[in-house]
Amino acid sequence: VPGRELEGIYAALEFLIPQNKEVQQGKANPINVKGKHVIVIGGGDTSIDVATVARRLGNITVATESDRPEHIIAGQVAHDVAAVSAREGAEVILVSRATIDKMNANKHEIEQALAEGIEIIGGVTPISVVKGADGRATALRVAEFEVVKGETIIKAGTERDIAGDLIVSAIGQAVDFTGFD
Repeated sequence: VPGRELEGIYAALEFLIPQNKEVQQGKANPINVKGKHVIVIGGGDTSIDVATVARRLGNITVATESDRPEHIIAGQVAHDVAAVSAREGAEVILVSRATIDKMNANKHEIEQALAEGIEIIGGVTPISVVKGADGRATALRVAEFEVVKGETIIKAGTERDIAGDLIVSAIGQAVDFTGFD
């Protein structure tokens, strides 16, 4: 979509597994960005992974003693990351072309994301990224659509902007099998 080259936009694997030189030098690491308003584009398991990681990394500023990971390791209490995320996580919205009931993600993963306070908006398609005065992505413009003879047709008057300071695209990956003859 137009605007995909703006700062503040990452691919799912860049977000989940940052490995480039900029990241290794402490720059441009999406994990360090810790967006307060994160938009994830997708509908499969990877999009749910991105959404839950973003939610958990987001704005958690006051973890109680029982929320700390060492309590899991010590076996003292069951760790309920969903409760912590729902209480203090980043605002995360997952947008999907598929409706929630038709998303490819495992149903229990979708339920877990919803339990953590992640909003899922199904049945919309991204149409552009909104550029802020600072040159960064500030929103994702989406619209309702229908597919006619394999072509996406935007429903007039359904366009809307979803504000976000971090946008992660989790719309599929392809494998390069070169050399695996």
